[in-house]
Amino acid sequence: MVKYKQIRIGKGIDKNEYRKIVICCKDTYLKKNGEQKIAEIAAEDIKKNLGGEWIVFICNVNSEPDFYISRVEGKDFMIFSLNNKKFVVSRIK
Repeated sequence: MVKYKQIRIGKGIDKNEYRKIVICCKDTYLKKNGEQKIAEIAAEDIKKNLGGEWIVFICNVNSEPDFYISRVEGKDFMIFSLNNKKFVVSRIK
């Protein structure tokens, strides 16, 4: 069983996107395919389901990923955790 915890959701993510993002990341996390990284698979799944371009960062829950993307608007993101992993998902404009 995977424990989900919502941390933050930007105003640019609607309920449909929210649901599909969580499902894609959760499914990928549960599969943990060793051939590709979880973030890569999750981003491609999100793209297939929602279109557009997406970036997925994964780190430990108590860590803050250090990243900056100039083409991302501050409202098109969500942050949540699955067990001990924090997912930062953002749409690229």
